[in-house]
Amino acid sequence: MCYSAEASFALGATLFPIGAYCLRSAWIKNRRLVPLAVIPIGLGVQQVSEGYVWLALNAGDTSGARPPGLVFLFFALALWPFWSPVQAAISETRPTRRLSLVAFAVLASGWLWLLFYPLLADPDGRLTPVVTHHSIRYAITLPVDEYVPRTVVRIVYLISIVLPLVIGPRLFGPIPGLLLAASAVVTAVVFEYAFASVWCFFAAIVSLGLGYIFARLPSHEPIPDRLGA
Repeated sequence: MCYSAEASFALGATLFPIGAYCLRSAWIKNRRLVPLAVIPIGLGVQQVSEGYVWLALNAGDTSGARPPGLVFLFFALALWPFWSPVQAAISETRPTRRLSLVAFAVLASGWLWLLFYPLLADPDGRLTPVVTHHSIRYAITLPVDEYVPRTVVRIVYLISIVLPLVIGPRLFGPIPGLLLAASAVVTAVVFEYAFASVWCFFAAIVSLGLGYIFARLPSHEPIPDRLGA
């Protein structure tokens, strides 16, 4: 994200133990929340991958920046808009609402093919990571750009991530979803030139709060501790 490889590596290193704690808490307290608990770990991998993008770009190696850039963009473009409805569907206990979220997840799986697969198939021709205003801009060209304005694609993409947090189970109240939505708006207005990088950095910071949330989460199921604690 912004400023340096060190910032990305530091945030990634912080997210791993937070994610491990969230996973352990979810396993003990409510296993339906395991898919939510792994999010900090995924964001940690994403931030570390962007750290390597920084290192390559700082060395003037654009080609070397593409492989870690693809790792970063897999999470940003394909996994997160799919994982948001998946984790909401798994934690949802209302059958009708769960079915709606499952259908949402099936539709959201299309982001893999629409946004990420073209980059994976032709990274040299479609992906150019560059440093712009102390942030990383992933300059990409996609087939969908010929038919749909990028702003429309971005709005639908954001809905894919934020809406499941709104219509899914409200175990933690509206604050996480609102913070994520607000950070997206701020990023789109202030950091439009590096939206993917900056918003994922903000999302990673927001996800640090999951450690506090899981610490305060009461047990919803009488599940014995099988992790040896």
